[in-house]
Amino acid sequence: FSMLKLLGTFLLSYCSPLEEEPEHMEETEEIVRDAAILCLKSLVELIIDNNGDISNDTDVMRQRVSLAHTGVKKRCDTDKSSGTDYYDYGYSSHTSDDLRGGLSLLPRSRRSLCFDLIQAAVVGVGTSEWNNKRKEDDNIIEELSRFASFAASCLHGESDPRCLMQILSMLNILLKTFEPFFWYKKQAFPTIDIFDAVAPYYPIQFTPPPNDKYGIARSGLRSALMDILSNTNFDNVGDRDSMLNLASGIILERLIPASDDVSRTEEKLEAINDLNTLLHNRSSSLSPESVREISNALMAAHSEGASGVVLRKTGPQKALADTCRTLASKVAVELEASDLWDIFVREPIENDSVILANSPQSIKGRSTIAYFACLAASGGHRSLQISFERCLPHLMKVLKEEIGNEDKISAAAHGVGAFFSSFQIAWDRSDIKISLHPHPLEKYSASILKILVDLFEPSASRSTKISVLRAALPLVITTPEHVLEEKDVQIVIKFIESL
Repeated sequence: FSMLKLLGTFLLSYCSPLEEEPEHMEETEEIVRDAAILCLKSLVELIIDNNGDISNDTDVMRQRVSLAHTGVKKRCDTDKSSGTDYYDYGYSSHTSDDLRGGLSLLPRSRRSLCFDLIQAAVVGVGTSEWNNKRKEDDNIIEELSRFASFAASCLHGESDPRCLMQILSMLNILLKTFEPFFWYKKQAFPTIDIFDAVAPYYPIQFTPPPNDKYGIARSGLRSALMDILSNTNFDNVGDRDSMLNLASGIILERLIPASDDVSRTEEKLEAINDLNTLLHNRSSSLSPESVREISNALMAAHSEGASGVVLRKTGPQKALADTCRTLASKVAVELEASDLWDIFVREPIENDSVILANSPQSIKGRSTIAYFACLAASGGHRSLQISFERCLPHLMKVLKEEIGNEDKISAAAHGVGAFFSSFQIAWDRSDIKISLHPHPLEKYSASILKILVDLFEPSASRSTKISVLRAALPLVITTPEHVLEEKDVQIVIKFIESL
């Protein structure tokens, strides 16, 4: 510890502008300052054996982060009269960590040296024996929290893709290294500061120049950024300011942009994929507000994609609709045992299923059928049950009361077929046969079968007959015999024979 402090104090004196230096020596001065930063980097990442002394180990950790913090501040200093004799051990609260002006004045190569120094301190902290003791120490986590905020502040205003990649990688290392220190007090970690630093860079807007010799690609930057946004290890469940909720918010802004902004279908598809990465096995930790926002955004994006498919557009629009349904089903399954399931599944089905009775033939109606049928197929048994309970009665009403309206009849029959096909997919899952009782089709199969048979009369149009057949096929295949009475089975047999 004493050696670290002695050498650190010596090197810090050469990180600041040298006083009364002749103008022609300015370049030499900059070389000396760079060399001091490089030496500090080696010093703060040095492995030090404290012989199991935790108190000494804590002092060494403080020394590492303080040397890096003060070294970067001094390297950014341009005022020769500001003094070089202070060493801010443990950070004094009156010093400012706003380095945006100083860092922006440094050339890229020298900014990179500063970022290397910060990362070296983080790596040095990771060698601490304290890490393995799981000891509660409010003082050390307060200083590590302040250092994390300081490290994040270095990202503000950075525009060089090489430095951006360097800082994003450094922040990822910091998050992994600092996590064990905050195991008992996650709220002490400056999640908002980290988020505020990286959020302006989402989504990554970068196209490498031709023949780029540095090898910085948009995919690499995007991956590094998403690694930070999807690191939820410091989150407390339900906290509105958790990284999970904050990150989902900026992704949704891209998925459903403001009225004066426009996102291309490809950009929305990428946002859905980012949301999928973020929510993987984490959906139950979202706040109720975020769950509702995500549900609304997925339905809106799905409607846009499905509209393109209905209008005979393919490619990105179809991929957008498919990806929205897949993610919605995945989230529904993750939330099935949570109260949040009501917000994500029950509320939208109860609110929007009425459109199936009013205008199932509309683009919105067709989109709604596809979305809810997918929830029924892959969203878990609760989603299956409520989809049938809320949607099938509306479709049955159309089939009984809208005779002669071929568009509505065709759309409603399509919807019936879609829901019964969805049931077959869900039923094929090994666990759902046990968890559903009574059989979900017991209430609907016979009634819908009779309606379809009545519609398939000789005077019916060819279009209506085709629609009835498309609905009847999955119904007959899916419905087990024990669900139907003998008279219903005979109706099925006669109906097939009549074909």
